[in-house]
Amino acid sequence: MIAQWQAQIPSDWRAARDFLARRFPERWGLKARVEVDHHGELNQSQETPTTTEWFATDRKFITAVQAAYEEITRQNQNGNNSKD
Repeated sequence: MIAQWQAQIPSDWRAARDFLARRFPERWGLKARVEVDHHGELNQSQETPTTTEWFATDRKFITAVQAAYEEITRQNQNGNNSKD
């Protein structure tokens, strides 16, 4: 099951996100969400990037995904070599 999950990392950013969130919860885990109910006029707006845009610009995330991918590839190659 884990191998199937890890195999999706190169082609699906959500697999990488979930893998990192479970492997390194303090850095990549979900944070608590707070809902705010506001009544009145808003005088200022702020555009926030989408999750994909945020991950794509986060160098630490990209580096962590690359390291995870390389480690998984190395483990898979070692596992395949030992069966020969």
